[in-house]
Amino acid sequence: MGMSCRNCKNQNCFVLKYFSPGDIDIISENKSIRHFKKGELVYRESEVPENVYFIYEGCLKIVKKDHRGSDWDLYFAEPGDLVGYRSVVCSEPHSTSAFVYSDSLMCETDKNYFMNSFLHNREFVENFMKFLSEEIWLRERRIEDLENYKSN
Repeated sequence: MGMSCRNCKNQNCFVLKYFSPGDIDIISENKSIRHFKKGELVYRESEVPENVYFIYEGCLKIVKKDHRGSDWDLYFAEPGDLVGYRSVVCSEPHSTSAFVYSDSLMCETDKNYFMNSFLHNREFVENFMKFLSEEIWLRERRIEDLENYKSN
């Protein structure tokens, strides 16, 4: 339990953007707030996910190991972002690791509750698809930026 999502200072938060007002209250009742210190591991590549995380404050570094075991920084997740969802939705182990880049507060929601949102809420499903489309678009932009950086 913790603060109400309705009082969230992150107006671009996943919950506020993609859930109806009634669902926001239900999410508030079904989440916990966790404090993470810089350098702490939130989840590890190949672990089976237990939760999804909404970043309230701070920053996470999302990394992936290459075939030699070296970490590659993929991106930074910031306040309002949702992390850990892909593995939950796909019912598979995490394909990345998440480390705390700066002290962070995160809203943590059990994977089963999150997945039940798909079963009982058509509006959530539609909004989640919009969210995924935006994420794909952002990743495409990042790839283009990297290609442009390499060619200069």
